[in-house]
Amino acid sequence: MEEQDYSALVEMVSVRVTIDQLSTDFHIALNATILQVKQKIEKSLTYKVEMQSLSCSGQKLEDDRSLESYGFKQFLKLDLEFVRPNSAKFNIVLKFSDKESVLQVRATTAVASLRGKIERKWGIVYSYLILTHKNEAMSDKFSLAHYGVVENSEIEVVVMQVEAR
Repeated sequence: MEEQDYSALVEMVSVRVTIDQLSTDFHIALNATILQVKQKIEKSLTYKVEMQSLSCSGQKLEDDRSLESYGFKQFLKLDLEFVRPNSAKFNIVLKFSDKESVLQVRATTAVASLRGKIERKWGIVYSYLILTHKNEAMSDKFSLAHYGVVENSEIEVVVMQVEAR
């Protein structure tokens, strides 16, 4: 018996998601849940699912509902909002060469601010520091929450070598 391709029967919707100056476009099945949309956003914009809030024309979209249940049809513009986690302080572990250090931060702490704290604590010039979490280089323009940093997360600290002139 020949296997049939039913993928053409699934109704698709074109989606544009925007947050500040960033946007991403993709196609997804109309029966996809909002959670599945968030997972697709995480892959393209690197915003963790748990840090996303989606809305359309001011209406907040719920994770367990499908796009179809909201009456969406062919093209959809969604607004992405970065949800600030609670602002309680917690400890992270900084790893540098053969030493470790525990530092208190908030999820909303900017990576740039963390680099400044490391500079003051260890005396390493801010601009020479590269921070990574789970093998992902961390950009100054994002907060620790953007990278999924939580209690006891490990941040690798790498110092760039500077050639003498």
